[in-house]
Amino acid sequence: MYAAKLVLVKGLINRFVPVLLRAVPAVDPERPVSQLTRRLFGMMREAMALNPERFYEDGNWPRVLEACERSLIFIADYSPHYAGQLAQAMLLIHDLVEETRAGFGVGALGDINWLQWAAQHGTRGFKQTRR
Repeated sequence: MYAAKLVLVKGLINRFVPVLLRAVPAVDPERPVSQLTRRLFGMMREAMALNPERFYEDGNWPRVLEACERSLIFIADYSPHYAGQLAQAMLLIHDLVEETRAGFGVGALGDINWLQWAAQHGTRGFKQTRR
């Protein structure tokens, strides 16, 4: 039952993404939260590069990320309310990750273990962002 709904939802998203990419202008981020959003999506693209190319053969996931990034930056740059909501979401995500990450050890191995726990899916690697 859920498999059919998953196919439906992914199909709807994949059909709507090109509409967003045409409708939402690409803007240079001005607000700090928009700049952080640009950095986050850049880091996600770097992490994607670590996966085999076959993961992205249909191009759907990279287009979804581009549409999300473009939409979030545009909305946050032009709407103080949405900028505040996006900034609050980032803080809440930080708190959730910090709260749950504590039980997974320090360093890259702990990061990988947390990522696998959070996704409930195996991973072979990720882009390290800690310094």
